[in-house]
This record gives sequence, structure tokens and C-alpha cells, in this order.
Amino acid sequence: MDNSNKLIPVFKTPKFEKVEINENFDVYFINNKFSELISIRLSSNIGTADEFVKGEGYLTSKLLIAGNENQTFKEIFDETDFMGASLNQAISYDSFYLTFFSSKKFIKRGLEIIADCIQKPLFDENEIEKEKTRIESEIMLDLSDTNFLSQQILMKNFFNNHPYGLSKKGKISDLKILNKSNCHSFHSRIMQSKKSLFVAGNFDRNETLEQITQIFNFPNENILEEKPNIIKKEGRSIYLFNKENSGQANLRIGKSATNHNDFNYPALQVVNVLFGGFFMSRLNNILREEKGNTYGIASLISVLKQTNMLIIASTLKEESLGDSINTIIEQMDVLSNEKVEENELNRAKQFTLGSFLRNSETTQQQLNIISNLDNFKLESNYYDKYINSVGNLNLDDLFNAQIKYYKTEDLIISIVGDKKAILPQLQDFSNIYICNEYGEVLEKINS
Repeated sequence: MDNSNKLIPVFKTPKFEKVEINENFDVYFINNKFSELISIRLSSNIGTADEFVKGEGYLTSKLLIAGNENQTFKEIFDETDFMGASLNQAISYDSFYLTFFSSKKFIKRGLEIIADCIQKPLFDENEIEKEKTRIESEIMLDLSDTNFLSQQILMKNFFNNHPYGLSKKGKISDLKILNKSNCHSFHSRIMQSKKSLFVAGNFDRNETLEQITQIFNFPNENILEEKPNIIKKEGRSIYLFNKENSGQANLRIGKSATNHNDFNYPALQVVNVLFGGFFMSRLNNILREEKGNTYGIASLISVLKQTNMLIIASTLKEESLGDSINTIIEQMDVLSNEKVEENELNRAKQFTLGSFLRNSETTQQQLNIISNLDNFKLESNYYDKYINSVGNLNLDDLFNAQIKYYKTEDLIISIVGDKKAILPQLQDFSNIYICNEYGEVLEKINS
């Protein structure tokens, strides 16, 4: 008898309250009376995929914490250091975030600091130039990193001309032409977009709501435009960036996956775990333990609003690249045609459940959960259902996801390494392209 479902953990999505301030500003309260800490996050549904000029979103997001009408950059961080707090910004393809984390006694001041950053930025010319210099250094460092390059090449050629295929930081040539007007333009789009404020920890709900309504003043309009449709490439293709005398080959393989709202999503997550998502996965066992081709290999499901990808990533011995690609494709073919064993399914389920629970304990992690509900427009009990779905998966559920998402006809493969050593290993493949560091095709090797 299968007793695995008796191991399904008890999980309840953290209790929260949603308050609609206006059509485009929502507040989420996640109250934890036992926490001495407070987490505040402001999010906007504008990201780098919504830029008019490449690189302006990343630059603007950095500058929003680099001084405002009430405080200079130094004054902001002197104060947060004094409070033992942290203030951070982040921007993805789809969203922008400002996050403040501190002792609960600084909640009002945290709200004020975030409000000043988003509502009263200066975009000082000197700070713009300093930030551009720092970002240029970041880009140069990225371009020396083979992991970054192979991921950038994969994204560029998986998403064709869609904004997801462009680097969030842009190119150095993009950066050089950005100015204050670009920052004001992108900031105005943030101000007119849908925003959500999350407050998690131990606080007085009524007092905090009153403070929020007094401190924040956002326009009640939304100018977000639809992103272009993603055009799916047909057929298997390889994109190679030549890095001479590298000694190693960095590999990324991408394939269309599914998003949170698909009923197959829990099963896909579990399949991914047993395929390449943890140390005991099939890929790690074969390519690391049996063949010794790599120190490690991993697969993951990306998180994007319009679509998701199954991504396989590894740095390999240069001479074993061809064998490793063939092994990965063989293992995907096996998964798309054969059911897994019951014990393998149960092990992957327990890893998936345990990993989720480990990432849902702290105040900040609970804020992340509620933020995801808002960001991906999920039902309030989505994660309760997700846990139960994972725990109750059977071999047939898993096989449906295997068949649907592990076919290998349309793989996009990106490689960074020495083409003299690599191309002879790829003689059985067609549609091989040499590209530059941004994934732009320079020549086609064969048909």
C-alpha cells in the first residue's frame, strides 16, 4: 500500500488582508504578532520588458534609492544603518520592487522612506553619471562570466524579438545614451502603473493603514500596455559563442514550460525535481556521478508572467559536451515515454514539499508568498491547493506532464566555449549558429 500521501505537511497560506486604496493601489497586511521584525515591500507591475529605451528601467530602479527631495543617498543609508534596517530595490522583466526590513518600531519611518524614494526622486545628474559608471562595470563583469553569457544567449534566441530576450541592463552602447529624461519617463510609467504595498510582521493594522493613506499619493490610472506575443521557434537549434582556449563549455538548454495557473504546474515541478532539480536527480546521477562530465548540473522552471521555461544548466568538461547534450536529450526522451518508479516519485514529492516549507517560515518569506499571489494574479488559497496537489500526485498525473513538457523537438541550446573543440562534437546536429556575446547570430554553420 502507498502511504506517501500520509506525509503531506499541513500548510496554510499566511493570513492576510487586502485593502483597495484606489483602482491601481492595493495594500496587503500580513500580521504576525510573534515577530519583532517588519517587512515592507512596494511593487509595481512595470519591469524592464516595458521599457521604451533599453536599459532605462534598470538605471531608474537604481536611482530611486540614490536620493530624493528629502534625503541624499548618504543620508538615506546612514539612517537605515543607524536603525539596523535594510533598503533594497530590484527590477525584473515584469515588476519593480522597493523593500524595507527593520525592527517593528521603525514601521512608520520605513513607509516614509519608501514613499519618498518612489514619489520624490531627484535623478541628480551627478548620481546618474556615477550610477551609469557602476552599471557599465556590472555589464563588463557579466560579459566575462560564461554562466551569464550562456543564459543571455539562450534568452535572446528563445524569445526572438520579445523583450524577455533582451538583457535587463542593456548594452554599454545603450547605457551611454541614457539621461535624466529617460529616468523621468520610466518613473512616470511606474507612478501610473498598478502598485501593491505589502506590510508583514507585528503592527497595528488601523494605525498603519492611516499612515499609508497619509504618506502615499498615487494616481488612479494605469497606463500599462500589453507586451507583444511570444513567437515560438520551431525545431531544434544550437547557438555557440566562441570563447577560445576556455577549457570548459558552459551549457544552457531551454524549452517551453507552463505557468502557475496550469493544472499541470505541480506535476511539472515534481518532474523537474527528479529530472535535474536536486542532488539525487537523474541528470546529476548520470553526468556527475557515473560519467564525471561535470561538477554539477541543474534544471529549473523559470518564473515569468507571460510564459515559463524549463532550463537545464551546467559547466562541463569541454571534451564531453557533445556526449552530455546527447545524454540530456536521451533522458528527456525517456521521461516523455516512460513512467517513473513509485519510490522516485515519492522522493521528489517530499523534496518539493520540504523545500517549499523551508521557504515559508520567516516574515520576509511570508511576504514573498503573498507578493506572488498578487504578482501572478493567483487565488488566495493557491498555495494550500498547490501543497495538496503535490502531495496527492500519482504516476499518471506525473506522466501527463512528462508527455506534454519533455518532448525534445524544439529545444534551444546555447553554448559558450572554444568552437574548434566543440563543433566536431556537434556533427549530428543541424541548425548550428555562431553568435556574439548578446546572442545575435553572426553566421550559420550548417542546415
